[in-house]
Amino acid sequence: MNWEPLHLQVKPVERVWGGQRLAETSEPVGELWAIGEDNMIMAGPFQGRTVAQLAADFPADVLGRAARDDRFPLLIKLLDCADWLSL
Repeated sequence: MNWEPLHLQVKPVERVWGGQRLAETSEPVGELWAIGEDNMIMAGPFQGRTVAQLAADFPADVLGRAARDDRFPLLIKLLDCADWLSL
């Protein structure tokens, strides 16, 4: 399999404390998920699949041979905190 860099679609996540800087929307977007298991692959041979589907189908290639699970263990996100966080 020819593994090229994956072009992922970012996923905006609405939060009540979010702002307007991460996505062009009228809703408050507090998080922009850049890399995670729910991100959709936008181009190439895996287009239309999520990172989770890719990890489940090719666990050794995506996660490494020592992986104990086929779940993608990484989430990278950007925050836009326009108000106090709801923690």
